[in-house]
Amino acid sequence: MKNMMRKNLLIITIMVISSTFSRLQAQTILPTISLSSDDGGLTNGGEWQSSSLKDKVNLLLYVDPDKHSDVKLLVAKLDSINYSPDSLGITFIVNTGATIIPNFIIRNRMKKRAESSPNITYVLDQKKVLVKNWDLIDDNLNILLIDASGKITEKHHGKMTEKFINQFLNNIDNLIKKEK
Repeated sequence: MKNMMRKNLLIITIMVISSTFSRLQAQTILPTISLSSDDGGLTNGGEWQSSSLKDKVNLLLYVDPDKHSDVKLLVAKLDSINYSPDSLGITFIVNTGATIIPNFIIRNRMKKRAESSPNITYVLDQKKVLVKNWDLIDDNLNILLIDASGKITEKHHGKMTEKFINQFLNNIDNLIKKEK
């Protein structure tokens, strides 16, 4: 009985610490990262730097290519709202290390998307650099809402309901108004 109580207490303690840690992460400034060459980078082959996620509200979508359908509804709603690129930066990063689809195929698809959506920055992470350095969830969808100072204001991973998306878009609007 004592062993069972100790195990339960340990599990509860770990859960509390984990949830506290996650909340703390949501209020931190992201460490500076650059992706280039073998690590990935912009779809045109140029270097991408996380320092570009400052000076305005930014939405970062970090996506496993095999889970891209999880973000379709959010992207469609973002497209319909048509935020000004001066008020909201959108960065779509594909975790190519999370799939067996060859990088050149993903790069070509992303180049086409970049041409049709010039207000979205498309980036490839070929070696899971952001998973390792930003503690993102591998093989999943990660969404970060970042204020103008570069601080994470919201962090989400996994599937989203329409209700969640609507609330999230409302939070984006409120953050943009606050930053003006």
